[in-house]
Amino acid sequence: MKRHFGLGRPQLRLTLLLSTCLGSFGWGTAAQAAEQVVFAYGPLSRAVPVRAIAAYAREGRITPELEPYADLLASEQLAQIRVALTSAAPSNLAGVVAVSQFLYTPEGEAFLEQVGSVVRTSPQLPGALAIRGALIRSAADPSGINLVNFLRYYPTPTVYIDLRQGVQFARRIQRLVRRTQQVAAQAGSGMGDGVGIDFSQLPDLRETGAFTVEEYRLDLRNPQGDRPLPTDLYLPRVVPLVPRSPTAVPVVRPNPIVVISHGLGEDRASFRYIALQLASYGYVVAVPEHSGSSDQRLRNVLAGLENAVVDPQEFVDRPRDISFLLDELTRLNQTDPRLRGRLDPEHVGVFGHSFGGYTALALAGADLDLAGLRQSCANQPTLLANPSIVLQCRAVELPGQRLSFRDPRVRAAVAVSPLTSLIFGASGLRAVKAPVTIVTGTNDAATPALAEHLRPFAFLPQPKYLVTLTGATHFSFNDPGSSGVFTLPAAVVGPAPNLARQYLQALVVAFFNTTVSQELDFGPYLSPEYTRFLSQQALPVQLSQQAPAEVSSLHKPSPSSVGLNQ
Repeated sequence: MKRHFGLGRPQLRLTLLLSTCLGSFGWGTAAQAAEQVVFAYGPLSRAVPVRAIAAYAREGRITPELEPYADLLASEQLAQIRVALTSAAPSNLAGVVAVSQFLYTPEGEAFLEQVGSVVRTSPQLPGALAIRGALIRSAADPSGINLVNFLRYYPTPTVYIDLRQGVQFARRIQRLVRRTQQVAAQAGSGMGDGVGIDFSQLPDLRETGAFTVEEYRLDLRNPQGDRPLPTDLYLPRVVPLVPRSPTAVPVVRPNPIVVISHGLGEDRASFRYIALQLASYGYVVAVPEHSGSSDQRLRNVLAGLENAVVDPQEFVDRPRDISFLLDELTRLNQTDPRLRGRLDPEHVGVFGHSFGGYTALALAGADLDLAGLRQSCANQPTLLANPSIVLQCRAVELPGQRLSFRDPRVRAAVAVSPLTSLIFGASGLRAVKAPVTIVTGTNDAATPALAEHLRPFAFLPQPKYLVTLTGATHFSFNDPGSSGVFTLPAAVVGPAPNLARQYLQALVVAFFNTTVSQELDFGPYLSPEYTRFLSQQALPVQLSQQAPAEVSSLHKPSPSSVGLNQ
């Protein structure tokens, strides 16, 4: 299954992080391999020979040096450690060129700096450069990046592990996981039980709607930034309304518009199933490709053709892309024979995933709080727990104190796994002027649910909806037919992604029908009762209009809360 760059479950995150998010001196012959790993906790330390670790990884043999540690672990834990030592990062994620290029980007260097505070070349010296060298050399090895190869190519005789710092990270991660579970458990308690509707007797919004769908491509170019903006259009095939008199001219009712904004490293096909679903319910769906953050952009970064995963200007260009696209659709609605009179450009919804979720919220009125962002990023929040901070802190280079990209044509927004906490802050989210649905998965490690979705939801004005999928990840919602930059394992995608997509299809139709099309008959679908009807044990889903009680009293997401200190 194809998916895009990102992080999965917490236990996978550490392996992927150590394997892929770091980069090179050009050091590392076999003679320069690390000879020992020193685990230090303040003044206390214990050394373990690398040869003993390698012997256990290769043969499962526990040498005398490892026996004191092995006695503390169950056999299942020992087996898991052996798998972790020898498991290689995916080859398409960890080729030598891709690893080297990524680790020299600002995003890669930010991760190196934080990991280097734990993995050091001496008790006083952080290990960022050594880590980079070991990873690039490992990526060039035929057996790929794994922890044994990492030690083999580490360019100093001793690898120092700062356990105090590492334990702090681990405890923060544990607290984050625990609090996310606690808060998510409260998320469905904010609304009543509805009016006892039997949803099995109502239209099933998971099913395709009544319209067949036509598809067109528009090759546009946004003059602001001179950006290409290829756009796929999905149009409901319209049957003209019967005129009231034989002499009257048949009329065509204009269709409201939904724009889909993809995430970082994604493309126009990433949510094709949502586009088809909405078009089948009578929406004109426009899916642009943001050239500064698409899958091709990531490929260019990994090939050395770009020097950063994202430029700060992308935070400006993305919402401007959508507003420009709406201007063009308004023009084409008058001039293009295929579209003439078929669009209602004053009634627009925006759907976005991840970076696209940011885009949707910005268009709905959320202000970029650049002053607050600079302060938060200067405090060096914990990146290992919330990788989206790396992306958000890229925007500190933008000029000014506050930016707004609100487009009054946007009547509603759906933000799936958005990044929000620092780029908007509490005051920015309070500026939203349209109904919003936030969709989150409790196992999202790229934009963690607690920091990026559950807490920020408290600051959004009503009407708003929070949809929580227990066990879903950042990648549970992507179209399985889209071809991403990377192939991610099923564990990173999460359980039952087919259910995640079905839930999303139904709830997006209900939300846009209620808010954009103003078909109030669909209101009952936006209820906890309906999500209970949809929910299945493999992937439970719940809906609320209120923030969970634990976060509703917060005033502002702080650097510590966005990290793992809460």
